[in-house]
Amino acid sequence: AEKSANQALRLACEYIKNIDEKILPISFDVSWSHVRNANQASGEFIFAKKLDGYPYKPILGFHYVEKLCKRKNKDGETVIVHEGNHEKSSRQMEYAILIAILQKVSPILEEFDLLLDIGIDGDLESNKILGTVAIVNQIFADLKHVSKLIRNKIG
Repeated sequence: AEKSANQALRLACEYIKNIDEKILPISFDVSWSHVRNANQASGEFIFAKKLDGYPYKPILGFHYVEKLCKRKNKDGETVIVHEGNHEKSSRQMEYAILIAILQKVSPILEEFDLLLDIGIDGDLESNKILGTVAIVNQIFADLKHVSKLIRNKIG
């Protein structure tokens, strides 16, 4: 999957360069295993344009995080079911995913001399992270997501 995302990222960068643009438009989305405060989450950068050879908008980068999972066995001993790679809150899980994907795609974007325009879920306070990242040109809130949050708050 990592190889496929890298290949799609390179193709998207080549496409953007071929049409004489300097901005790679993407959206960032996080999916939870069951519920928002779940123990597992994955995130991806999704290319905002169609790309030849893909029947869908390709994923240009992804990362997943999961918390350590422990259970008590029948003897009452704590047993580790699987090791995790993250131990903080769900909001911090989103940040960890975003940072990890940025670290993966940055070298390729720098190689192609491109910047990102990135659409983000309205509930992620991304300006704190993205505002300091050199490859980010603009940050956009996902208005559909923001309107859903507002509707939920007002009833």
